[in-house]
Amino acid sequence: FRPVLSVQSERLQPFADEHLIRVPAGVLNNCGTVWLRDGQFVLIRSVHAAAVLDAEAVLLPAAALTGYGGIKRVPLPGSVTAITLRFAEDEVIFAASGLCLHCASVAGSAVEPGADCGYLPVIGVDRGRDLMALIGAGALNTADLPRAA
Repeated sequence: FRPVLSVQSERLQPFADEHLIRVPAGVLNNCGTVWLRDGQFVLIRSVHAAAVLDAEAVLLPAAALTGYGGIKRVPLPGSVTAITLRFAEDEVIFAASGLCLHCASVAGSAVEPGADCGYLPVIGVDRGRDLMALIGAGALNTADLPRAA
């Protein structure tokens, strides 16, 4: 267990260009529907990631999840409060039981695609969507994945 050093809240108002990523219950081991901001990094574990990226898990932005398992980018349903947790170091936490989310440190370290966050590679929206498409296809065997990537 790590102590939470900071809890920030931000009130989001529904404007034409404000959206959230809606992750339906059960899609990413989450027990209930979860709402994420586009840039929230999510940890994905998969044999597909291991075969293509040589890593058992990767961090990707929530925007890359759209289209997988009914995950959608939707307009804000109304005024909502976004909560941000900060720790002494970057952490991955569980949300809604099994969904794994990245939380930056109090120093505000930015997670950037192409970098490593500790031992986890970080990929961007396009590569993330490709990975989620491979995971969603499911019919591919791991021997074919490097060619598909």
